[in-house]
Order: sequence, then structure tokens, then C-alpha cells
Amino acid sequence: MKLIFKFSELDNTRVKEVGGKNASLGEMFKKLDPKGIKIPDGFAKRSGTDRK
Repeated sequence: MKLIFKFSELDNTRVKEVGGKNASLGEMFKKLDPKGIKIPDGFAKRSGTDRK
């Protein structure tokens, strides 16, 4: 199971895995980068990985 995702790997189909805010950041990265608007790639961790 993958625990860390780059924003470039995320979109709104991954909401259950990384949460809505991170999935939206992935969408923004994917849609703006091809238009020449450079956004630093970040990362997100899988939801619930910090709980015991």
C-alpha cells in the first residue's frame, strides 16, 4: 500500500485515499502546469496513516 503521493499523481478520484484538499491540489497541479503556470510539486500522505 502506497503511503506518500506527489500532487502530480493525484486527482479527485483519490479523495478517499488522501482527502479532499490534497486531491484538489493534485487537480490544480495537473490543470495549471500544462498552461505554463508553474506550481511547486508537493506531496500528500494517505489518510488515516497517523492513527493507531
